[in-house]
Amino acid sequence: MFNFLKNYNLSILKQKLLIIYFLNVSDIFFTLILVNSGYFYEGNSLIAITLNTPILAVLFKILIPASLIVFIYNRMKKASVNQLIYSNKIIIACMLFYSFVNLLHLIWLALLKFYLK
Repeated sequence: MFNFLKNYNLSILKQKLLIIYFLNVSDIFFTLILVNSGYFYEGNSLIAITLNTPILAVLFKILIPASLIVFIYNRMKKASVNQLIYSNKIIIACMLFYSFVNLLHLIWLALLKFYLK
């Protein structure tokens, strides 16, 4: 696991970007479930606006990040070794952030059953 995080090979970076994308997509689904329960609200004001139309929220969180990840990956193909090392550090930070957000969502989903009695 540590070698995976430390590795800045382009194919490994692509896998990490896909992990970030998966975590991002799961974030919107968890958010929709929690907000629709009535016990939670979205802290991100930009996303909160899109939650009024769930299909818009899903498209917003699926299409825009996918486009950005494709753009970033294509730019990374031309990057120097130092740029790939720096990119890896930023990608790891994003992975940790989204992992934490998803963990919080899972905890709140588990606790939600106590509120719905």
